[in-house]
Amino acid sequence: MICKRLDPPIPLVTPRGHALAYFLIDESRDTDLLWVCFMEDTRQCWTFRNPEIRLNWNWTQGLGRKPDQAFPMQPEEKRELATR
Repeated sequence: MICKRLDPPIPLVTPRGHALAYFLIDESRDTDLLWVCFMEDTRQCWTFRNPEIRLNWNWTQGLGRKPDQAFPMQPEEKRELATR
C-alpha cells in the first residue's frame, strides 16, 4: 500500500460536492485509487474511489468560469454510484 500526500491539494468534484484532495492511497493494482478529501462546505473528511471523482475546473485555462460548472457528473453516473 502506498499513501501519497498531494501538495498542493487537488480540487475535485465528488458525489458529495466540491472538495480538496490531500492524500491518494494506492492499495494494489487490483483496486481503485482512494482519494482522501476534505469537503469545501462542511470541512468533513471523506474517502472516494477513483470512478466517483472528477477534476474541478482549471482556472488557468478557463478564467472566469464558475466552479459549479466544472465537469459535473451526469445523472446516470450519480444513480450508479448511489446503488453501490
